[in-house]
Amino acid sequence: MLRYSTLRTVVGILYLALCGCKGPVAVTTNGWPKDKLVGRVIQVALGEHQSCVLFNSGRVACWGDNNQGQLGDGSARSSTAAVILDGLTDIDEIRAADSTVCARRHDGRVFCWGANSYGQADPRSEMSLSSMPPPNGAFDFVNEPSNYSPSNLRRSPTEMTWLTRVVSLSLGSGHGCALHGDGRVSCWGDASRGQLGPGVPKAAFQRSVVHGIPPMIEVASASVYSCGRTLDGSVWCWGGYNDHGQLGTRQPGPFPRQVPGVSKAIGLELSVGRACAKVVGGSRICWGSNGSCGDTDSKLAPEAVEGDLGKALSIVQAYGGCFWCTLGAEHQLNCGDMPGNSAAPLLTGVSTVVTGDDHACALLLDGSVQCWGSNVRGELGRRTMAERDPNPGAVQW
Repeated sequence: MLRYSTLRTVVGILYLALCGCKGPVAVTTNGWPKDKLVGRVIQVALGEHQSCVLFNSGRVACWGDNNQGQLGDGSARSSTAAVILDGLTDIDEIRAADSTVCARRHDGRVFCWGANSYGQADPRSEMSLSSMPPPNGAFDFVNEPSNYSPSNLRRSPTEMTWLTRVVSLSLGSGHGCALHGDGRVSCWGDASRGQLGPGVPKAAFQRSVVHGIPPMIEVASASVYSCGRTLDGSVWCWGGYNDHGQLGTRQPGPFPRQVPGVSKAIGLELSVGRACAKVVGGSRICWGSNGSCGDTDSKLAPEAVEGDLGKALSIVQAYGGCFWCTLGAEHQLNCGDMPGNSAAPLLTGVSTVVTGDDHACALLLDGSVQCWGSNVRGELGRRTMAERDPNPGAVQW
């Protein structure tokens, strides 16, 4: 006697054969099968050309480019519609950067997938540079670590078994960091620019607890640097070039240092060349780039941000398209070429806003998701591909 799950699989295969469809298709409510209706969106994470969402059921769905396994479904097929990651359950948090995605389970275990050229999805799986051709053709090897491996990728979620009791995640370009329940910070991937802290070989495919910092309660990463926040509200940063002063001091080098003039911080915001700390009272202190394209006027010491911009709920940057989005205290979203530089609100009733390389998505207070910007790989979730759309549109489930 056939089990129901087996019968369902057989029926699904017959349907695919008859309709000529690619991939799992079984249309019911909102285009998803009934057994995959997964609840309300509670978090959005964007990469270069892919988008992912986390539902309150602990399930994850992704769409867009899948050339390097960013969708995590085990295939190489890109998708303009959301794809549920089967087998990935009980998730509390998702993060994305470039072509890599990571997820944290409720039990503190971590799973990653996508590009692994620096070991950012699995630092234990180093491969030779010449092992196979790069998925996107030629790569620029200038300033890359000697063991950089552009054809290394993970098409399905891979557990970081060496990470335990993780309470939050952050991802930068080529590296990731995890905050443990005891305040330790572990980072992995590319260490060529000090992203993993002192005492780590300057190479890719590394992993280490970050030394030289106190116990943290928050960690954030962007580009090739990271910052952490302590229980008393001090902020420490490490990694990168410090070319814009994004580590908070004039001292060169990637070693960890405490950001002067910042106390009672309650949240961190990091972009490519600019870092900010939200502090008690609702104001904001920032250092590094001033946010304009081609910026040469960097703030090498932290300065308070005045007015409504300083009291905004969040400020994020899509560095590939060089645009910023500011979520105001009244849940109004403004986007422009500099923080706060927009004539009229783009959206209202916004809960959170996140950015990828050249696209952005807003999670609204009603649980819906609206995206805009580049759509060359279907990253806007509209079941279509186009060059770009500057107007927000709903993700079509």
